[in-house]
Amino acid sequence: MKHCIWLSRHQPTTAQRKSLGGYVIHQLNPPGRFFGAPDAWVMVQNAALACGGMDLIVIVLPFGMQRHFLQLVAGRAPVVRAIFDNRCRPPLFIGWKQLIDFQVVEVDWPPRPVAG
Repeated sequence: MKHCIWLSRHQPTTAQRKSLGGYVIHQLNPPGRFFGAPDAWVMVQNAALACGGMDLIVIVLPFGMQRHFLQLVAGRAPVVRAIFDNRCRPPLFIGWKQLIDFQVVEVDWPPRPVAG
């Protein structure tokens, strides 16, 4: 059986559990919050040792922590986040996106008018 380390204070929804049917889900929900990406990574590693594997990591972390966390994982397991259709009430789970890399994209501000 494959192991999914689930970093979120929220339990997986029924749809999320069904989509991860090939995985045993191990939720990490520390009291309070993770202190930072290194703290979350240590907890993931400890959970993986305790359960016997780390085949997938689901994260619900602040955007600023995601980049650092992804660097710490360094390809040891896929890291994914849930995607929801927020036009629905309540929001509807529609799938997963794997996090590969983060980029900083810069543009001039304010935008310069195009010479015509």
